[in-house]
Amino acid sequence: MVKKRKSKKSFKEVQVASNYIETTDLIDPWIERTRDQILHVSKWRQIRISTSEEDKTSYPEGYPYEYILDFIAGESDTVENPLPVSEAEEFAIKADELLTEFSSKAPEYDLNDSLLNYKLDKEVTIGQMLDAIKISPYQYEFQTYLEQNQWNTINTIKIKPKEEDLIIETIDHLKRGLSLKETTNEMKGRVSYEKVKDIFKNYKIYGEKYVRKVKRKLTPALKPEHLQFLKEISEDPRNTVLSGRERKLLLCNHFGIRIGTDHVRQALKEMGYSIKRIRTFVPEADRVSHKNARCRVAQQLILLQQSGKELVSIDECQVNRGETAHYGWAKKGQKALNINGFKGKPLQIITAVRSCGLLGYIIRPKKIDQFGYKHFLGLIFGKLKEIDPVNYKDRFFLFMDNASAHKTKLVKDYIETQGITVLCNAPMTPQLNPIEYIFSMFKWNLRRMPMSNDEALIEYIYDAFKRIRPRHIYNAYIHSIRSYKASLRYEQLHDARGYNKIDAKIKFSGKHIKALINFDKLNTKKQED
Repeated sequence: MVKKRKSKKSFKEVQVASNYIETTDLIDPWIERTRDQILHVSKWRQIRISTSEEDKTSYPEGYPYEYILDFIAGESDTVENPLPVSEAEEFAIKADELLTEFSSKAPEYDLNDSLLNYKLDKEVTIGQMLDAIKISPYQYEFQTYLEQNQWNTINTIKIKPKEEDLIIETIDHLKRGLSLKETTNEMKGRVSYEKVKDIFKNYKIYGEKYVRKVKRKLTPALKPEHLQFLKEISEDPRNTVLSGRERKLLLCNHFGIRIGTDHVRQALKEMGYSIKRIRTFVPEADRVSHKNARCRVAQQLILLQQSGKELVSIDECQVNRGETAHYGWAKKGQKALNINGFKGKPLQIITAVRSCGLLGYIIRPKKIDQFGYKHFLGLIFGKLKEIDPVNYKDRFFLFMDNASAHKTKLVKDYIETQGITVLCNAPMTPQLNPIEYIFSMFKWNLRRMPMSNDEALIEYIYDAFKRIRPRHIYNAYIHSIRSYKASLRYEQLHDARGYNKIDAKIKFSGKHIKALINFDKLNTKKQED
């Protein structure tokens, strides 16, 4: 009996079927969830991704405001009957009533306290009202009135206290006999536990006060001939991996002397040597075309961030149950072994991050294609609209790599309809993308967790992302900014009118570029959201 040959699906049928993808919801790792809740939000669900033709006919329509928040932050393009400038006095009267009602609590009022909405009898909290004023096109009128009435809560820019004041306050708590943890709790998050520990370590009691400890300098024990021999050893590239102790042994065996390892390390520092991470050299990354592309991307990154735009980094990675740590505990004389088990099916993770936090991630059982990537972009655009409903297109820009799924016509058309700026990274240049450093921390956390099944892997993915704190993300952005130096070299940077933004003779450093794009000021603004 001859078996019938299965008919192949037509290209159109395959294309329609691929519009449906399996994915999870956008998961925010900084929201506290139980194990059951993590597994619930991480369940696969099938959704359909619209095509480019469908996107062009599905623009959002205007909506009427329902309560005072839309009334305050309204614009004629998005909200019917917004609040005109001439009617700001009407809001001023309501603000005066609000000020009178909560004057007993000011300035230490509770942002969760609510007032009755005079328009639709709905309760609105003070915090929501102030957030609405901050994004209002008539913010100046509101702020002028509130400042005249000494209502300074609208100005929420946090002025960082001087480090000296924090040290003095921390020392006062330590002098009272509080432990390091108790002191950290008393500081209410303004100083980390590591900082309190550092203050306790570097300051000592002198009478009734703390004074900074004076570090003892080592007496030079190396003679000129010893230093010359050490210099010759260090200049040989083959000796790069030699530790300070090994260099000390070479000196002792050659001259028959006895010195400490600290003397060798101090001599190396005085000669300009420092411990650096050894990096693998990739010849393809050193091509002239890649260098030129790297320089152009670094220039565009600086100009975009200098104009006030915030970088949103997007990338994907793959994980499985076979992720293992590189270090572990074992008895002396025995090896630290890991028993290889079933790795399971790999999971694809795609995430987005800004300099003050993670925007979220999704998990997919299959490789990220153009439809899955478009779906994730839609979730991120929704998240950015929540942060800044009015100016999110001008405030943010996306930075991604050159994966094929990122450059398809479907994705390009969708981004064009959203009107947000997108910048693609240069080939073989992961150091410019801050999310690469964050993925490194994420996988380091994940490798330290025992994964027995797929449910445990999904739970530990959430825990690994949750352990990445805002200071880690901020440091990742700083590392990427320092990489601009190597990419720019001494190229000139021009704005749209052709004027030099950076002098070509300046030797770039991380501090110069950081000051140029005003990164700290941008980060302070983001932390207010």
